[in-house]
Parts: sequence; C-alpha cells; structure tokens
Amino acid sequence: MTNIQPTTRPLYHAAYTGTAILETGITLVGEITLSALTLLSGDSEAAFLSAVNGKAGAYNTLPASGWLESGEMYGYGGGLVDCAPEP
Repeated sequence: MTNIQPTTRPLYHAAYTGTAILETGITLVGEITLSALTLLSGDSEAAFLSAVNGKAGAYNTLPASGWLESGEMYGYGGGLVDCAPEP
C-alpha cells in the first residue's frame, strides 16, 4: 500500500495501475491518501506533471466553456491541464 502525507504544502496525486491512471486528486497538509495502487506525486506541480507524463488516464475532459474546478485535473489534446487551488 502506498501513501501520501504532505507536511508543508498540498500535493497532487494520481493512482496508477501500471498501465493507466484511474484517479487524480490533491492531498492537503494534515491529510493522508492511501491506495493499493501506485500513487504518483511530486513535491511541485512540475514534478507531478513529469511523474504522470505519457501515462494514459481517465481525466475529465476540459470543458469548451464555463467554470473549472479548483484543484481538478483535466485532459486536453492528449495532455493534462491542472487548475491549481487558491493558496
């Protein structure tokens, strides 16, 4: 079982089966995320994006218009768009 427990800043994470990303989210300071799957993360947004780069995923499709959810990750053009949460 893998876990993520940030101590200084929220961390993006993705649950990875070895062939595809099944779920993405943010773990806040003081919280813990546990999974039987491999959890991909990084100590910065750039490190997280590098960790998930090239991995197939079931990301929500980036809407053509309207509101985006803070902290949500969207798939667009074969890539990933993250909407950083407010500080």
